Amino acid sequence: MLNRRSMQFRLQLFPLVSFFLLLFSLSAHSEVKFSGFGTLAGGMTTGSDEVFEVSRGNTYDDKYDFKPDSLFGLQASADLGEGMKATAQITARGADDWNASFEWAYLSFDITDDWRLLLGRQRSPQYLYSDFIDVSYAYHWLRAPSGIYAPSFDSYDGIGSIYNFNFGDVENQLHFFIGRSNDNPFGDLVHGIDIANYIIAAYTLNWDWLTARVSYTQREISVVLTEGFSYDAAFGAFGLDMGSDVDVDYDDNTIVSLSLRADFGMVFGVTEYKQEENEDNFLGETDNWYVSLGTRISSWTLHVTYGANETTVDDSVLDPAYALSSSGNLPAGPAQIGFDALLNGAQRSFDGSHKDQEYFIIGARWDFHSSSALQIEYTDFKDVQDYSVTPTKSEGLGDSGVFVVGVVTVF
Repeated sequence: MLNRRSMQFRLQLFPLVSFFLLLFSLSAHSEVKFSGFGTLAGGMTTGSDEVFEVSRGNTYDDKYDFKPDSLFGLQASADLGEGMKATAQITARGADDWNASFEWAYLSFDITDDWRLLLGRQRSPQYLYSDFIDVSYAYHWLRAPSGIYAPSFDSYDGIGSIYNFNFGDVENQLHFFIGRSNDNPFGDLVHGIDIANYIIAAYTLNWDWLTARVSYTQREISVVLTEGFSYDAAFGAFGLDMGSDVDVDYDDNTIVSLSLRADFGMVFGVTEYKQEENEDNFLGETDNWYVSLGTRISSWTLHVTYGANETTVDDSVLDPAYALSSSGNLPAGPAQIGFDALLNGAQRSFDGSHKDQEYFIIGARWDFHSSSALQIEYTDFKDVQDYSVTPTKSEGLGDSGVFVVGVVTVF
């Protein structure tokens, strides 16, 4: 009999074994090219009571930690001839205990020299660095600003189309994608997520020192907090019709983003803005943005970044529940206790969706090798949650500073 640990180990090896079986299969018919990348970084917060969240459930504290930002990736690409190619990329992250998973797994077909179709698992092309967000060597930060590049819903299964064309000296690219994802970046906090009817259109312009990208995303999001549980149904058990505003059940979600990069060689600047809107539920509007400036001096790059994240939540959808709780119409005893517990849980869920954050990043990069660089960064993060009505709401939650040093590489 296999014990739980050995079974878990074998399950973790499955994506890696599948990856190499795929490579051997491809290599029997065509030449396979390999490339890879890695980030090996460690850090800690600057205060004993501080916690810095890299991604949900993945944090730094005042004890030195090597896992939150570290990762290794391996990519294989095979030219199958007549415009057909196969690409697969597997990534292992320290935050996931180095469990390997596929980020890319697709076939591409060049219809013309300028038009390519892609079928399979692909990365979302929403933002300026989306295509290579895991390759820290490709940009000046050790970790791209999380407000824009929060590690969630990055990979989708579907069909993509890339069309390149020129107007004089201006290079243009149109990228369309339609697909679906069941990835759950929130761990045990939710039972399941389904992102359906995901459609994105992205346009990128390159001209001399200027790069610009604008994208529009439309999708339907369904979130299951606990198997078989629904806030709407739970409140309905107490005779209260909350409608669908308290559940996220294939509700419309749209994202508009704009990215600009100006690079003059010695100095450069980057800014990105994202606005996200949710319909038919309590989640409101999210605004994320940052501005980053840098200078290159010999083999060093010095940079500063300031950004902010703000999410508004419609707490008013819980007003009927608060009115019922305080009206005295509920039977005393277990019914009242159960309803108040349900209401408190819903309010905490709402509170967790509020955001009023700002951050400042200062960093230095030393390109000490032709394919590797040393990255040093300090991030000052402030989480000012301006809540107004319930005891679960607070101000100043999550203020932290984190210092991280790492080596980024490509091979």
